[in-house]
Amino acid sequence: MISKDEIGRDAIQEFCRLVLNPRYLAWLETTLAGFPPSSKPFDILEELIYRSDDADIPFVAVLDWKADIADLEGSIRYLVKRNFDMEVIIPQSQQFPISYHISYDNVLKKYDEALSKQGFRLGMIRNEIDQCWFFVCKADMYVVCVSHLEKIGDGVEKIVFTQDWEKYEPVVGIDEMEEGIKELLIGMVRVLSRKEDYTIIESLVERTSYRDLISGIDGLSYELEKREIPFILRLERRTLVDMFRTRMEGYIEKRFNICLTPPNSGLFKNRKFITHEGVLMGFEEAFNQSGLTARLLDFGIDYSLFMILHPEEDITRIIAFLENCTPVKVIPIPKDFRDFNMFR
Repeated sequence: MISKDEIGRDAIQEFCRLVLNPRYLAWLETTLAGFPPSSKPFDILEELIYRSDDADIPFVAVLDWKADIADLEGSIRYLVKRNFDMEVIIPQSQQFPISYHISYDNVLKKYDEALSKQGFRLGMIRNEIDQCWFFVCKADMYVVCVSHLEKIGDGVEKIVFTQDWEKYEPVVGIDEMEEGIKELLIGMVRVLSRKEDYTIIESLVERTSYRDLISGIDGLSYELEKREIPFILRLERRTLVDMFRTRMEGYIEKRFNICLTPPNSGLFKNRKFITHEGVLMGFEEAFNQSGLTARLLDFGIDYSLFMILHPEEDITRIIAFLENCTPVKVIPIPKDFRDFNMFR
């Protein structure tokens, strides 16, 4: 009798055949063969998603639920182009209000509707972490993809949402949040932001509820980005190089009043995402030429990348504060992000 795990492994293979271009199937076969027989199907799928990123295989797009719409747009174009050799007409991120992220009402619905008119569907795989896993398949194969994913052990979320996902974010009331967390956040504000922004940022901290320091930094960075106030750079591991370049130019101009020209994405050849080998090191060279030093904040989480960028003469003091006063490890820009647990 065939076991449930064997059915799940076969389902992974069949799902991959529907969403990947045939030229990537050799990579799939080799990678699947490397998993021990005891591996659970959903664990295999999750590992495949991250290995495909490292191998530059256009498999599943991994985005945080608060990711920029531009990241979603770029990921969809990338998947369709690489797997189906087609260009698609989909909404441009500029058509949405600047404060919107991918899980706002009707954002995903609009992209799915645009794709369906051109013979494709957008699917989202359920998981238990703060990430959205998106795939693109032919419209007539969508139901088949869903059936395979159900056999793997998880299913597909509905693309149509009836309300803003922010209502689903688990938070505690302000009166339940430890005062120590507020104090740490405000301490970081005074170290990592412009003096002219202290008042507005501190007022946000005072009136907002967070579960802990990490969610506080995550949420605060997101709120300040909507207001175009520079703080800690919050990025997704699958941020496209061109998108990162645009955001970095605006951030540096606002934060330091410097017009910096980051490297062109063409220099990185086929390395599409900022966590691909050598990409951020290429940007770091441009930072250094302007007297700026970049460091990453390691919170031990796997869905977001936090970066601080400061003048070289300040960086030692800032690192000392962060490592002595907060549960964070400050690390230099790595050549290969697989060296760190949060990016494996």
